[in-house]
Formats: sequence, C-alpha cells, structure tokens
Amino acid sequence: MPIALEKITAWLTAFAVVFSLYAHTVLQVDSTVITPISALAIASGLGLASLLWLRKPVVSIPIFPSRKIGALCLSAAWLSFALFGLIGFTERSPTLNDWGLYMLTVGTLPLLLMNHARLDLIAAIGWFCVLFALADAIANFGAIAGFWKIADAGARIVNFVYIDRLGGLTGNTHASGIVGLVAICALSSSLSNLIKNRNFGNQAIILVLTGLLIVISMYFIDARRYLLETAAAVFIILVPVWKFIPLWISSIAIAGSGISFTFGSFDDENTQRANLMAAGFRDAQQHFWLGEGIFYHAPAATPMFNDLWSAHVTESGIIDLAIDFGWAATCTMILGVIFALSGWRSKLPWAAALVTVIVGELAYGNPLDGFLGSILFFGGLVSIIFDESAAIRASITPNRSEFPNLEPLPSIL
Repeated sequence: MPIALEKITAWLTAFAVVFSLYAHTVLQVDSTVITPISALAIASGLGLASLLWLRKPVVSIPIFPSRKIGALCLSAAWLSFALFGLIGFTERSPTLNDWGLYMLTVGTLPLLLMNHARLDLIAAIGWFCVLFALADAIANFGAIAGFWKIADAGARIVNFVYIDRLGGLTGNTHASGIVGLVAICALSSSLSNLIKNRNFGNQAIILVLTGLLIVISMYFIDARRYLLETAAAVFIILVPVWKFIPLWISSIAIAGSGISFTFGSFDDENTQRANLMAAGFRDAQQHFWLGEGIFYHAPAATPMFNDLWSAHVTESGIIDLAIDFGWAATCTMILGVIFALSGWRSKLPWAAALVTVIVGELAYGNPLDGFLGSILFFGGLVSIIFDESAAIRASITPNRSEFPNLEPLPSIL
C-alpha cells in the first residue's frame, strides 16, 4: 500500500506540475490567483512524497568519481543558495512571493532527493506533457483553420514585418515551448527503445506522427529556442554519441549556439535580448561573491528595454543565479552539473538528455523560473547522481546466493 501511495502521489503531483501552465486557461482564472494555488498543490505533493520517504530514508551513494564530485559541488552550491538567500532577506523584509521563489529555488532539490518515486514523477511529467502538447497542437491548428480563437501570444518583428505567434492553450510561447520539448524527449526515448528492440510496427509510427504534430505546433508557436533544443535532444537520445562524447560537451554546444544566435541575429527581439544580457552581466558584478539575494520581481509593464531591465529580466539563467547568489556559488553549481553529466552509463534516460539541454539553455534563458523546468532539472540531476548509481551498482553486484559471505556494498549516504 505505501508503494502504491507513493506512485499515486507522484502521478498526481506530475499532473499538478504540467496543469499549472494551463490552469488559468482551463479554469478561466487570472494567473495571479491560480499560481499560488498551483504552487501549494505541487509543494503538498512533493512534501507528502518526502514524508513517505521518511519511512525508509535510503539514498544510494554516488558511484564513480565524477558523480561523487558532482554531488559534492551541487551540495556546496545548494548550501550557498540557501544561506545567501536568507542573508539577502536581512537586507529588506521578504514578501510572500519572495519566500515562494526562495522555496522553489532552494526547496525543490531536497524534496526530490527525499523521494522514492521520483522516477515515476519524471516519467509521469513526460507523458502529461505529451497530452498537453497535443492539446496545444489541436488548439493551434484549429485557430489556423479558423474554427476558434486562442489567446494572443504576441508577435515578433522581422524587417518591419509582424510574425504572429500561437501560444496554444497556455497563451505563452515559452510555456508551450518547454512542454513541447519535454513531450518530444519522452516520445524519443520510447522510440529509441523500440528501435533497439527492432520493433518498427504501428507503435513506432504513432510515436513519430505524434512527435511531428507537436514539432509543427512548436513552429507555429514560434518557440525558436525550444525547436533548437528539441532537435538537440532528439539527436542525443536517438544517436548514441554520448557513449563517446560526454553529455556536457553537448551542453556547451547548445549554449554556444544560443548565445551566437542571440548576439549574431539582426532580429529586433534578439537585439533587445542581447542588450538585456549585457546589462544583467554588468549588474551581476555589483555583488560578485554573495549576490543580492533572491527576490520576486513583478512582470514588466511593457516589452520595452527599460521596463524589462527594471523588472530584472536578464534573459539568462546563469546571470540570474549570479545576481541572486554570486558567481562562486553559480559556477560551483554548473561545475557540479558538468561532473554529474560526465558519469558512465549503459543507457541514456531522457531526463539526462533533458538536463543536458536545460543546462545549455541556462546561458541564454531561464527554464528554472517555473515549476516544470525546475522540477525536471533538479529531478534529473538527482536521478543521474543517485538512481543511475543504484542501477549500475545493482548490475555489477554478484549474486549473493553464490557468495554468502560477501559483505554488501554500502547503500546509505
């Protein structure tokens, strides 16, 4: 019964995580009202899972030096985030929104670490993303055909020409884009398993067609960064180059591509994004070591540069972290991710591919500022360091019936 309860909790939490991006549309409630409710539901699900974990608080020891170093770096970074965030609150009185953002940034990792069903949670999020990405696709295709209207997601100006964006049911290109990215990762992983088993039947065809529908929808969403990342994720999952080239190399390639596109494009939107990154980088130098603390900033009143800069929009997750917690803690976290991704593995879970993509995106975007990106990023990291270690250890541990006097490998951290 407890195991079943953990899995049920994981699936309900996964639904809450993905549905939080669509709740304002489905329930016809303003996002400022429904977001705190969604946060409470997600936090309750993760908290309940951690309480169930306390019945048997077991954490596998990371295997191989790379994962061990990665765990140490991430632990140091997490402690720095937790401490520097609290120090920042001494500078000015934190609001409820400030505490919520602090808990999202600092509380997600330990809650996922203390969770026996995190693999179920990640898998469930993947399949819910497939369902909601298909719903976005239906909404977008119907809007194009004139059957109905959907929320305006804004437009992009290229050479004085407006390019309309379809935001799906979220009404937001970034929200629908990351849902599509996660959905394609889950579908590609299933397709990879079928290819390995030489199963090219109807199931493979359905997976491919579903993926194509979602990708076409992402094109109409105009989620350019997520189309780039989707292509990278599909390549990483379907082509086993990770057996020869460390995953973090792919992260650097994604980061470099995004930065080059941002600073090398003559698109007005990218020009402004590049200027915001440059301004944010200068701001990050003002509190180089400890940062200024983590504080909630209301959305910009207009998409103009001054309003976006005043709202602390930097267009870069790395710069955001450096402003909040300083460069030392930020670089320690990135170093921990690099070491974690360097670990040996016999197969590639799609969550590891997604972490590879997300850490690359941190150079030119911030997928960690929402429930979906944050939970999958930290959940994927915990899975890479601990769950992969447990699986590898189990695969190399001899049969105890053949060696009755063999001492078991330690399994408690």
